[in-house]
Amino acid sequence: MGSFIAVLIFLIRQIGIIQALHRNAADVDLFDLEPTHAFSKLTAGTGIGLMLIASFGVVQVWNNPANTYFFILDGVLMVLGILAFYLPLRAMRQKLLGVQIEELRKANQRLKAVYARLNAKVAKNEYSDLSGMNTAIGALTRERDEIAGISTLPWDTSTFRSFVGSILLPIFLFVVTQFLGRFF
Repeated sequence: MGSFIAVLIFLIRQIGIIQALHRNAADVDLFDLEPTHAFSKLTAGTGIGLMLIASFGVVQVWNNPANTYFFILDGVLMVLGILAFYLPLRAMRQKLLGVQIEELRKANQRLKAVYARLNAKVAKNEYSDLSGMNTAIGALTRERDEIAGISTLPWDTSTFRSFVGSILLPIFLFVVTQFLGRFF
């Protein structure tokens, strides 16, 4: 029980430190996401470690009803593993969403300004520079769409795949042990 409390204290401390670092992060750049993903490998590693401990525990206690306490503890470890991955990254997720919303607002303002100039020229029957404005509208629309398409998740896909794999590992081990248990 003492080691479980030590793990819990470690997790709470890690979550708090990473959240504070993310809240204080300055100059978040949507076009350079690598710095915003930096702690996801650490939190995924922590979560994966907890999942591995839990998965081995599930396999060991599954067929022994006397180990209900350990089965519950393994379930708690799995939940802690998920929380250890996600909770510290919430502050960066919020920061990325805020930056994306602000960048989209700016892009929409630029687009609105070009449309206003276009409409003013059309109202004056001045059609000489409409192709240049059409090009500008296309470029600004693509910029806005690119900004909207940028992921605001504070992890890259390989880190997330590794973490999801660690969640699926206990399920896989359970299925394999149940299957092998029928034959041996």
